Amino acid sequence: MRNLSLAEEYKRIRRDFFPRWDRQQQWKCRSMPDLHGAHGRCQREKKTIYVQQGMTGIRLRVVLIHEIAHAVLGPHQGHGRRFGGRILKAAEKAERLGDSELGAALRQEARA
Repeated sequence: MRNLSLAEEYKRIRRDFFPRWDRQQQWKCRSMPDLHGAHGRCQREKKTIYVQQGMTGIRLRVVLIHEIAHAVLGPHQGHGRRFGGRILKAAEKAERLGDSELGAALRQEARA
């Protein structure tokens, strides 16, 4: 799969993995040069998902799914069982879509 732009990846991830989330498209996605060691960040107050600048491919897709899962689950959900379950659900969806590499990366993310 070719590397898509951040906007294209965000649109694809929303469509394929979170079709009922943010139907009014109030949330945005932005890249930042420095997220203080993080690969991504969900900022609910600004309705913005931030990803580290320059990220592409499978890593970008995993980070987008991870951060949107935080947005979907709400402000008080950390990386507990419910969050892990949401990431595993995305892994299953990736595999159904024929993206076994993304599925494996998401399963690893859920274990981490």
